[in-house]
Amino acid sequence: MADVPRLVEVRVSHYEREAQPYQQHPLKIVHVNPHSIVRLCRLHLETRESHGSKYHDLGKIYDGDWDLPENNPLLQESSTDRAVRQRYIEGVSWNQTPAFRVKLRRIKEGKRIDGCSSRRELERRYERLDRVAESMALEGFRLIRKTDGSLDFNQLLSVSFSRHGEPLLGTGGKHRLAIAKLLDLPSIPVLVFVRHEAWQQVLDSFFKGVHPNAKLLAAHPDLKENCGKRSSSVS
Repeated sequence: MADVPRLVEVRVSHYEREAQPYQQHPLKIVHVNPHSIVRLCRLHLETRESHGSKYHDLGKIYDGDWDLPENNPLLQESSTDRAVRQRYIEGVSWNQTPAFRVKLRRIKEGKRIDGCSSRRELERRYERLDRVAESMALEGFRLIRKTDGSLDFNQLLSVSFSRHGEPLLGTGGKHRLAIAKLLDLPSIPVLVFVRHEAWQQVLDSFFKGVHPNAKLLAAHPDLKENCGKRSSSVS
C-alpha cells in the first residue's frame, strides 16, 4: 500500500526546489461546482496501476493528449453514478445495484476493492457512505482532517485541469461526487493534481496580468488565488 503522506512530502519538496513562477503549490485547494466535473481522468488510473498511487502525479504539469474527451470516460455512464441514483432517487438497496455486484464479484475473485476483502466489509463501506450522504445534505462537502489538523489525503477528492481548464476527476471519490451533484451543492473542495501545459500557460499570463481575456477567466476556480512560488499563502 502506498505511503501517501510520504509521497505528498516528496512532491512538495520537489515543488519547493524546482517550481517555476506561477506554478501552483501541490496542496492548493480549489472549490469547484460538482456539475462541472463530467469526466474521469484516465491518466491517474494508469499512474496508480504503474506506480501504486495517483499521488505520483501531484503538482505536475503535462503536455500531450491525456486530457482530451476521447481519452476520459463520462462519469454519468459509470456504474457508480447509476448506483447513486438508484439508491437515493429510487430507494434501491446498495446490494441490489450493479456497482455493488461488480465489486463483490471482484472480492470473490480474491481482489481487495475499495479497502474491502469480504462482503461484510463492502456492506459496511456502503453503510458509511449513507452516513456521508446524510452529513453532506446537512453540512455540505467538508474537508476531512485528522486529529492533528492535517488533511486526510485518503478522503480528498482530486481533479486535474485540461488544456481548457476543465476539471477531470482523479481516482476515488466517484460516489461522493455523484451525491454532491444529486444534492446540487454549489461547490466542493478538491486538490489539484495535474495541469495541462496549455492551461498552465493561461495561469502564467493571467497572474502576470497580461492575459487578453482576464475578465472572462476571473471566475475560474483555479484563478481565484495565486498559490504559486511568488505567493506567500497556500489554500
